[in-house]
Amino acid sequence: MLKIITGKSFSWTAVDEFPSEALAKIEDLVRGPAIDQSVPLIKDNNVRSSFFFDTGVPGCPRLFVKWFKKPDALQRIKHLFVASKALAEWRNLRMLEERGLPCARALAFFETRSRGLLSQACLVTQCIDGAQALNRFSGLAALTAQQRFGLTRQLARLSATMHSAGMISRDYHAGNIVIRPAADGGFELFLIDLHSARVRKKARAAHIISDLAKIANSLPSSLSTRLRFIHEYYQQAPVPGMPLPECIRAISRMSERLEARRIKSRSRRCVLKSSAFEVSRTMSERYCGRRDFGHAAARELIEEHFRQESVIKQSSKSMLTTHELPSGERVCVKGYRYRGALYALITLFFRSRALKSWQAANGLVVRGMLTPQPLAMIEKRFGPLIRESYYICRWDTRAPELNAYIKARQWTQADKNKFMRCLAETVAGLHARGIYHGDLKSTNILVRENDSSWDFLFIDLDRVSFSRPLTFERRANNLAQINASVAAVITLRDRLHFFRIYSRLAACYTDRARYYRRILDISRRKKTVPYGLQCGH
Repeated sequence: MLKIITGKSFSWTAVDEFPSEALAKIEDLVRGPAIDQSVPLIKDNNVRSSFFFDTGVPGCPRLFVKWFKKPDALQRIKHLFVASKALAEWRNLRMLEERGLPCARALAFFETRSRGLLSQACLVTQCIDGAQALNRFSGLAALTAQQRFGLTRQLARLSATMHSAGMISRDYHAGNIVIRPAADGGFELFLIDLHSARVRKKARAAHIISDLAKIANSLPSSLSTRLRFIHEYYQQAPVPGMPLPECIRAISRMSERLEARRIKSRSRRCVLKSSAFEVSRTMSERYCGRRDFGHAAARELIEEHFRQESVIKQSSKSMLTTHELPSGERVCVKGYRYRGALYALITLFFRSRALKSWQAANGLVVRGMLTPQPLAMIEKRFGPLIRESYYICRWDTRAPELNAYIKARQWTQADKNKFMRCLAETVAGLHARGIYHGDLKSTNILVRENDSSWDFLFIDLDRVSFSRPLTFERRANNLAQINASVAAVITLRDRLHFFRIYSRLAACYTDRARYYRRILDISRRKKTVPYGLQCGH
């Protein structure tokens, strides 16, 4: 049964046994749009703030509170016709509880409206003590093969039960499932964050495939584990009108589409205001940067950059400087200079080089490739025209340029073979992700040595583009750029070893003769003397 509780500022809908004193304490924590600074927030973004809360009221469990902030104008109009996130999740959690599915128990909620437009909303649920998000489960690595198999089966059965009950999550990923140890030595799984879910009399095959593809994409599991998950699911609840092999193919296709969409969406976040990034724009300046770095810190670095005290590289087009932060970390500032009125006019139609580098660096990070961590980007503007631009990233002192590293090291042939394999695997991984670096010279590849391997970081990113798949010409050009710029200590034998590994990984081994001829042709036209070579190898 439900009851209405009139609080100090809001009218709540709550379950019968929920004490009104607890709601009064929640209201005390929230003053207007802000949460009391003493409350440790789990999540705080433009949409909502979330936190755990011990009320101290006898009989009241530990609470999880989602406080939804005032939405923008478009969202307020949307919620004239669609339930608010708080109301939608309240309804879905209660429905799941009625149908016996494991979920966080909904205890209370409210929403306020002004002339029908949504202003604020809040949802209070019972905290699931001792639980972690499945995608951050710290005990996963320690599980035995048998325990992993049991957990996969349990997840498949939970998914099948949810769909059999007519519930479609629509945001079904491992971050929206929490796990905690059970008394019998196994695990308990719970569904959370269900504001996007929909309940149907019978779940349609397309919706089921979408849910299963999302959960499969979000788990750090092998292909065999994913297939086991699908087989176990199918035993519990066969997808209507779809045999198992067809179901597996449909999930695979959907997974690829969802992954491409996720990467594209996450790549765009760096130029949008969010919990991770801050963005500002005036007539004289445009700024994009990480919130944990800060706009003020970026401005101070640019002022230091002008003093030219620690210049690494300088040309008529740009200048590169390094700086030490108060924390002791070093950062790099690359400034792109004003090059006249024509250059300023071109920026009306094209992005600045700093913005290209900022977006490319974040795009590489999202796609799992290494680059010095991007921190901020600033454009100095005169109205719509860009005068100067600056890109700021971390400076990894342990990662020299490729040629500097290979010249300074004493090599055995076995070590060199291993090094070339690591480099070939990295370049093949770059291309497999649809990434093309327009200037993939040895000076734009940094090497970081680990205990038994090497990491390669890419820099000078204003000519990076993301396209899938890469053309023959682009692949050959990147390979030729490396071949023509790497130092002579890398012999012909080493280069052939690199290319054989790359061609096998890139599934172009049968076409390797055509690639090799094209690589040599491009290499011979490049300037190789600065890298210690007399001609293209």
